[in-house]
Amino acid sequence: MAPPFFGKQRRVVPEWAAHMSPDEYDSLLGHVKASLRKVGLALQLDETTGEAALESGRLWVLVTLAQTYSRTPEDRRAHLVDANLRTLLDANTKPTAEQLADWEWVRPRLRVQLFDELSFRELADLSATTSPCRGFLGVLAVDMPRTVETVSKSVASRLGPTIDELFAVGLSNVLEKEPWKLHSLDVASGIGLSVVTSESMFGASHALMLERHLTGPAPYGALVGVPNQHVALFHEIRDMKVALAVIDLIAVIRGFNREGPRPVSQGLYWWRDGAFTELPYRPLAEGVEFRPPLEFAQMITSLPKG
Repeated sequence: MAPPFFGKQRRVVPEWAAHMSPDEYDSLLGHVKASLRKVGLALQLDETTGEAALESGRLWVLVTLAQTYSRTPEDRRAHLVDANLRTLLDANTKPTAEQLADWEWVRPRLRVQLFDELSFRELADLSATTSPCRGFLGVLAVDMPRTVETVSKSVASRLGPTIDELFAVGLSNVLEKEPWKLHSLDVASGIGLSVVTSESMFGASHALMLERHLTGPAPYGALVGVPNQHVALFHEIRDMKVALAVIDLIAVIRGFNREGPRPVSQGLYWWRDGAFTELPYRPLAEGVEFRPPLEFAQMITSLPKG
């Protein structure tokens, strides 16, 4: 008589995922299920072909995704699967020309999205943009259920409101219609860094309405960073502790920018009365070389010691 078998039966990996271990295959399916849940769908997978059925008869073919998944670091795999599904769904969810010509349809969907100035340069001449400061751009966009579509200059010009009014509506919608959180970030020096975060692609846009997040009047302004589209960082300038904030904020900005996703800028900016000034710096082997403009340096000398 054969001895009883104790333990879990080994998972059989289908042929299209034969390069994966059973654990890695299960990890892929877990990420696929999680991505589908985010858009209100459930996994209906034909494991023999690697095809997942979506609405309207569309199929999500996982064969190529599985190859890329195996070559992707574990901490980036969830983002890879999310992006793959989003690309598939976005193909059929773009706004029509008729919808983009209807201000009443556009108004509640209008948003402002921040982009890295260099990477967006080729599209900047065609899109409705604002340039708060060197290094990043604000871009008008329409937020669809599963895609974000930038608004062209020609579409913006036909909607009726001025470009400034369109940006005001877009920012108001980001504030009122998109989920976001304001919290403090602990850093080594102990000075206060504030962070606005959002799962949407409009978190960094809160930097363009910073006055909504300040604790009160800010005659000296604030230090600001927009490292990626999900994060806006700032420190209200009150006293000489701003010198510590510069060092800490640069380190945090660079970290968030490297980690992403959707990086915007590694720049450090001085916000004052709604206007941004770039505060140049250069990373060194140890620390940074900070090269502020004269106006900022003069402002620091007038600060209370704290």
